[in-house]
Amino acid sequence: MKHSTKQRILALSMAGAMVFGMGVAEGPQVNAKKSSIDKLFARGKGTKAKPYQIKTAKQLENIGKNKTTLKKHYILKKNIDFKNKTIKNIGSVTMDQMNKGDMSLAFSGTFDGKGHTISNVKVNTEKKELGAGLFEIVTGTVKNVTVKNVTATGSDSSMFSGGVVGMAYGNSTVSNVKTTGKSKISGVNCTGGVVGGSWGAQVKKCSADGVTIIVNGDNDFSTGVIEQADSAETGGLIIGGGFTGTVSDCTASGTVKATGNEPVGLGGIGGCLQCMDLVSGNTATVTIQGKNGHAIGGLCGYAGVGDDGDGVIQDPATIKDCHVNVKIECGGSATHVGGLIGTGLYYYGMEDRFNVVDCSVKGSITGAVTPGTVAGRATGSTITSCDADVTIDGVKGTDQIGTTTRLYMSGDQYPEGSSQAAAVHLKNLAGTYQGLFETICDQKYDSIWEKYAATIVGADAAAATAKALKDSVTSKYMGSEAVDYYTKNPEASMAFNCFLTQNVASFSVEGDVITGYDKSGTKLFSHSYKFDSYAPLMGEIGLDIYKTDDKDAGEFTYFAFAGDTIQTSYHLEFRYGDNLEDIKQPLTGKYAYWLAAGITKDPDPILIDHVIQLFVIENLKQ
Repeated sequence: MKHSTKQRILALSMAGAMVFGMGVAEGPQVNAKKSSIDKLFARGKGTKAKPYQIKTAKQLENIGKNKTTLKKHYILKKNIDFKNKTIKNIGSVTMDQMNKGDMSLAFSGTFDGKGHTISNVKVNTEKKELGAGLFEIVTGTVKNVTVKNVTATGSDSSMFSGGVVGMAYGNSTVSNVKTTGKSKISGVNCTGGVVGGSWGAQVKKCSADGVTIIVNGDNDFSTGVIEQADSAETGGLIIGGGFTGTVSDCTASGTVKATGNEPVGLGGIGGCLQCMDLVSGNTATVTIQGKNGHAIGGLCGYAGVGDDGDGVIQDPATIKDCHVNVKIECGGSATHVGGLIGTGLYYYGMEDRFNVVDCSVKGSITGAVTPGTVAGRATGSTITSCDADVTIDGVKGTDQIGTTTRLYMSGDQYPEGSSQAAAVHLKNLAGTYQGLFETICDQKYDSIWEKYAATIVGADAAAATAKALKDSVTSKYMGSEAVDYYTKNPEASMAFNCFLTQNVASFSVEGDVITGYDKSGTKLFSHSYKFDSYAPLMGEIGLDIYKTDDKDAGEFTYFAFAGDTIQTSYHLEFRYGDNLEDIKQPLTGKYAYWLAAGITKDPDPILIDHVIQLFVIENLKQ
């Protein structure tokens, strides 16, 4: 990196001044003084008007020399062949620097390839780097360049891997950039043929031709709750994972392959195109292989707009004039699979929504659970003028939207205990519920309990294990009686009473009104509640506590709900009573060893299966 390329600058002198005109000069040629930066490149001054010229592989590498070179402007004057050399990524920001808002080591200038080709180059994630890419992190512009036969390899901890740009960040632009030849991009997170990760960037008129994307790593969603992960996450031929910004008028062909278990976010154009108001004019011909994966689509794995964390619910995203020919091979129990879009993401308390307009999809889906020819799941979304010709497991599909019942969730939500989280929580509790364990501990569901217990402890121990699990939540003791019992019998296995009390057999939540009923359907209470406070209960359980001002509420003065909802974990966990301090105490006081649980009234068999699966596997894996 210390070698420099000498250059000649034509200085034209007339009457003691520098004169530039029409390519013809009068007067003698003299040597102009060059700065140390100037010597790293062929010609130019690194400005927009006089960008540095790149003619050799070494000069291209010199862009990443230091903070000054990373801010300059460049044009490529010749094709560059690296001859399979592994080079250092241009522009590298550490996690510590990014967390401090220091992007001074990202490429913030302009690189204009002028239609030339960079070929046979390899880049890897190096120590302390966030990812891999010819340009690792870009906050400026990369345009008009073809990269042929590129190999970009991310490490097990990489945040992104891109064929040309690892991460396009902020107000950056990547336009008319092409990846061709035998190009292979691999990584565990945000793996893309042109751009690995895109955060607010404009990606337009880019293409990937015959590119192979490999998403490595494993996830485990055996409880049935699918939450966006940082491993085996998002891969696409143009963009691995995109958040805000735009992706428009891009074309792609190639293969997106996940090597591990339960990958998330795989797509022909992007693994995810989330929180983008408009995605338009994109076409893809792609084979996607994602065994037991989630959020898979010929255009993108997931997309849409909702509440991005500021409390403002935006209009749905528009997916317009996008056309894909796709072969999706799931080979297992993949969910949230669609010919065009996998799903919307459950993000800050609601699912992102998208409206599909004037699009088309042709191809096949195999090995997915209840997929759709257009979208695997599309809550609050619409599909208009979309031509879908997709076979599902060899049979022509008829449902444009699949019937996936599970949420595909982000770990990003409003902070637990905040007023925003409590408001979203109460809204998402809307429905009518009956006792959970009163329902699922019925003998007729024993086979489901034992089926999931067997996956952890084996078939021989399944029945006994299932019984022990049920005993742990169906104790006959609670309150002072439970405290006395465990004091006198310290050797006894601790168990909770998780049944409804106070003769409540069912209850409903509608807006801010909670109403309870007895077994005959007679109304026991009905009050309006507002958020009072938040309190941790035990372990990871915290309670959003709501209070009514009605003086006659008695044991229904407070309702305290844990963070679960039917949408997120198939059940509710909650307490109610008249003594706030006792509600906050799990093992002492009036409500000791009691934590009620609920499930949707008259639940269908799928919900029953899901909630037993969650309870059994989650508890046995602890």
